[in-house]
Amino acid sequence: MLIINGGGLETWGTRISDDIANSSVRVVVAGNGLMNKGSYKGGVFIPDSHVWLDPILAIEQVKKIRDGFIEIDPSNMEIFQNNAEILLNELSDLNERYQVELNSCKSRDMITSHSAFIYLADRYRLNQISIAGQSPDEEPSIQRIAEIIELVKKKNIRYIFFESLLDPRLSEVIADEIGASILPLDPLEGLSENDLMAGKNYFTQMEMNLNNLKIALRCTN
Repeated sequence: MLIINGGGLETWGTRISDDIANSSVRVVVAGNGLMNKGSYKGGVFIPDSHVWLDPILAIEQVKKIRDGFIEIDPSNMEIFQNNAEILLNELSDLNERYQVELNSCKSRDMITSHSAFIYLADRYRLNQISIAGQSPDEEPSIQRIAEIIELVKKKNIRYIFFESLLDPRLSEVIADEIGASILPLDPLEGLSENDLMAGKNYFTQMEMNLNNLKIALRCTN
């Protein structure tokens, strides 16, 4: 079984899926039917693939993966169901924590390096304002940076988020301009082997994200 997220996240996804279309390999596109947000480029809708940052959508991904395992190995169905149930409960608890702890924040505006947190923001009634666009490789214009600086000053935002896999200089430029600080917000696009050995995983990073959101948004819970 091959598990991919879809939505263009894996640049090789379509090609390899076509290559194994007539083989016995089961392809599970975990994000299929979930990616309803994104942007238009040249009149073409480009879906945002970061659905896993919304725990409720991550639950749907887990169900797709569970069902794929059951399909290729029905003799172990009970194991797959039991393991998935544990994970589904953990994701449900994570969602509840986000709901409760982001409910009483003084600000709803989050300034991010690029537009990776739209599903998370939508779920918890936050307003994502991205410096760059949907692609982490997209460079913002000078005008866009000036607009962000003006907005940050107007709204008295004290923290700018940066991503661990990206150069933090853009966030630092804006933060320095207004005397703000920077905080990490992890889109969970990749954990290194050292990260995994240090005990980092989806839940540790989502907890870090929640804690940093609470600091930046001045939440009381």
